[in-house]
Amino acid sequence: MNDDQPEIITQGSVDTYGDVAQRQRFNAFLALALGVLGALGGGVVGTAAQWLVYASDSSSYPNDLFTIVMGGVPVLIGAAALVLGLQAAALRDPLNAPIGKVGAVLGAVAVVGGVLYAIALLHQ
Repeated sequence: MNDDQPEIITQGSVDTYGDVAQRQRFNAFLALALGVLGALGGGVVGTAAQWLVYASDSSSYPNDLFTIVMGGVPVLIGAAALVLGLQAAALRDPLNAPIGKVGAVLGAVAVVGGVLYAIALLHQ
């Protein structure tokens, strides 16, 4: 081997996020982002699902499928935020724990909001 170029030795798998702390911080911020998205009704995902269901069967608007999709999008996003947020809130990191708690609270708001939205559409 040439002395100008050092030998590179790799062993095992390469971690794409660095260390465990970076992964935990990523999950905490992801919980926060998903919580906000779910609390806002699913954002563009919810709007796209609404128009896909509405375009497929516009004769009986709103129908049961529409209700399930419109309430289900924020519930699923909120549930993911709730799980990730609770995992991050259990950490002792001074940044991850509060962000995880906020993400979990927003995820819970999204779940409750999605269920209430579905109930409101069923009673319409």
